[in-house]
Amino acid sequence: MLIPASWALEDEALRPPGAQLSRVGERTLSFRQSIDVKATFPLVPDLSSPQPGTVTGLAVSAGTRPANGDPLVSIDGRTVFAITGEVPPYRELRKGDSGPDVRALCDFLVARQALDPSKVDDQFGYNVERAVRIFQSDAGEPIDGIFHPPSTIYLPYPEAAVSELKTYVGDLVDIGTPLLAVRPRATSVTFTVAGSEDRPPSAPPGAVDLVAGEETVRLGSPAPTRDDFDAVIDALSDAAIAGEVTKASADLAITYSGATLSAASSVVVGVVPSSSIIPLREGTFCMLLVASSNHAEPVKLTAATVEGEVGQAAIPREYVGQRFYIDPMGLPERERALCK
Repeated sequence: MLIPASWALEDEALRPPGAQLSRVGERTLSFRQSIDVKATFPLVPDLSSPQPGTVTGLAVSAGTRPANGDPLVSIDGRTVFAITGEVPPYRELRKGDSGPDVRALCDFLVARQALDPSKVDDQFGYNVERAVRIFQSDAGEPIDGIFHPPSTIYLPYPEAAVSELKTYVGDLVDIGTPLLAVRPRATSVTFTVAGSEDRPPSAPPGAVDLVAGEETVRLGSPAPTRDDFDAVIDALSDAAIAGEVTKASADLAITYSGATLSAASSVVVGVVPSSSIIPLREGTFCMLLVASSNHAEPVKLTAATVEGEVGQAAIPREYVGQRFYIDPMGLPERERALCK
């Protein structure tokens, strides 16, 4: 019992006037925060009709991600298919032709199961001509062995999602009439505290749930990765359609408001008085711990408010039990300057 008392006396003797010491406490907390989600996309034109006529069928709807070879629409009873590749189909292709558009045609024919993958080439030879005839037969096209571009619509971004139908069954269309609006994969998705425009959520490290109305997406961390983009945007799009979140478009970006971010499970954090942390310009905080030499030791860390506890801040669990200065403003200027 004497040893702790001697420590207390030592602390008291070395403590600067006006500066009190304490130890970082511990809390088990749940986290939930309202956020805005901003997604940016590359510019993509609408998919337009390659031929005139009457729309007699739609094979896709909003949210569909058409792949190479998938049917899109029917015009005058003839199906028009999606095609991808290095270049769009800009010319008729026949035996003897070569180039990257022939290679794209081969990939298309493989997707339509008309050409064996081992026969893919950038030369239009016998095997490709035979595959074109098989495709034309299956699609109800006149069979001549010549590839005609109007039987396809070029997708510049593979796996882009249909975001809006621009035409419906029964509509008359001409060459160039918009048929479908598409949304390619996002180039970035960022979370910010609702209404702040640029302040990131103060979620603890680890798995979190994005909740948008009835939609929930589990993420590995509070910062979404490229692998998360599609799931996040799909959930927000569905919630926007249901009226559960709001959606605002500007230039090449869409901002969704009304979603929340919550920790996937309760987390253990350190808790200190808000007065003990000093905000820094870069959005982090500084706290002055007591080093083994009883001198102030600055550490930079993240911090969040503790819901339901006024004047308390949550900091990383690793600091639990460490001694710190409750009010660093009571320290000499040279000590406070360590946080600059």
